[in-house]
Amino acid sequence: MPYRDPNNYQYGFVVWVVILGIWGAVVSVYRSRKQGKNKKWYRYIGEVFLSFTAAFLAGLLCHYLKVDAAVDLQPGVFFVFNYPMTCIAMWAASAMGTRLFDLLDEIYFEARIEILKRVKGEVK
Repeated sequence: MPYRDPNNYQYGFVVWVVILGIWGAVVSVYRSRKQGKNKKWYRYIGEVFLSFTAAFLAGLLCHYLKVDAAVDLQPGVFFVFNYPMTCIAMWAASAMGTRLFDLLDEIYFEARIEILKRVKGEVK
């Protein structure tokens, strides 16, 4: 089926993954700077790749689930107008992707510190 074939994806899909990935990373950098967290430069590059990955996976998931199958596909029309729900899902995943990984990172380190305290006998 041409809808599911990755070789038939429109260039708009790829362009929107890049645009939304950069946008998600910029939002994440702005949010962390506003909170007073200064990170190393390589963390920002990691956030760009996390945003790309989150947007791409959300787009693939929407394609797999045929979220926009009911929309009348019109040839030559820009990607956003043919797949509106896919683009909204990619936008949300891109914006929240880095925040999710920051939360998981925070939870992991808090749990690790708690375990180390128990091993040392500081907490009973």
